[in-house]
Amino acid sequence: MSQRSLLIAFGLCCLTAVTLAASQSPDTTPPELVDLDFEPKTINTSFADQTVTLSLRIRDQTGASYIYFKFDQPPGPLQRYGYTSAFQLTSGTPQDGVYTATLTFPRYSLAGTWTIEDIIIRDNADGSLAMYNESGYGPNDLAGLGFPAQLVVVSATPPDTSLPELVDLDFEPKTINTSYADQTVTLSLRIRDQTGASYIYFDFEQPPGPLQRYGSTSAFQLTSGTPQDGVYTATLTFPRYSLAGTWVIEDIIIRDNADGSLAMYNESNYYTNDLAGLGFPTQLVVSEEPIAHTVSAPNTPSGPSSGQAGESLTFSTGGSTCSQGHSVQYRFDWGNGNYSSWSSSTSRSYT
Repeated sequence: MSQRSLLIAFGLCCLTAVTLAASQSPDTTPPELVDLDFEPKTINTSFADQTVTLSLRIRDQTGASYIYFKFDQPPGPLQRYGYTSAFQLTSGTPQDGVYTATLTFPRYSLAGTWTIEDIIIRDNADGSLAMYNESGYGPNDLAGLGFPAQLVVVSATPPDTSLPELVDLDFEPKTINTSYADQTVTLSLRIRDQTGASYIYFDFEQPPGPLQRYGSTSAFQLTSGTPQDGVYTATLTFPRYSLAGTWVIEDIIIRDNADGSLAMYNESNYYTNDLAGLGFPTQLVVSEEPIAHTVSAPNTPSGPSSGQAGESLTFSTGGSTCSQGHSVQYRFDWGNGNYSSWSSSTSRSYT
């Protein structure tokens, strides 16, 4: 079982995370899978969809906030998955309760022995769902606990069996500065697949160290070509003050629509080394260094050249611009040792 404690979601202000850690003593114990079962353990998808009911008993101090359950049909490079995260607490309490969900295997799902590949359980460590403890259970973990892990699927006709192929990858710009504002990176992926891409996940990671930040998106749209050979694009926003350094593409996940219902799919995973081997760019430089600013000289002030004692005289200027596009402010020197305050107003009065 793998345990990863107190992960912080990308996009939270660093100051907020530090304040939480300093002001609270959150739950630090990963959730425990106490029992597991599913029924039936043999299904036949030759003539219709089939449903499997999943049941997990979980103990945790703050309760389970997220459960992910995945069946995998091995062996070989062609992988099929059946997964769900739609669990509901059906008995007991959040601290010790049974969570259930149903998983539908569409007609023509691949025949063979499907194995539980992964169960991920997260709690609600800080009460806001932003920080959590996570437990991961793989096939060996489940076998060691004596839990059932295999589902037999009988089926007559296999669906699409080809993996999606990443043909090309690019993103622009490759250097951004988040010192003064959010910055957006445009991602472009060309993908080939028999039934088209149904899901694309793209993940930047800023290493090294135990505290990891992520910039990720799955909001891709087909912008040119066809589903069988097309270009998918998305934008990824890096908030102001994002961590400076070299961010690396850690993972790209591409799934197709193998059975036409989106419930079963073929999945391709491309990691940093895979992308580098294909000659694709993998690094984004994020800078927080101050950017040099220049402000152009304002116009010569205009206004009356003389006036009476006690009379309020108004003067105007303008015309200044910032090289970085920021707003500018003006201050008037009245020539007698007095100054106006700084203001974005281009007109000021003096008595």
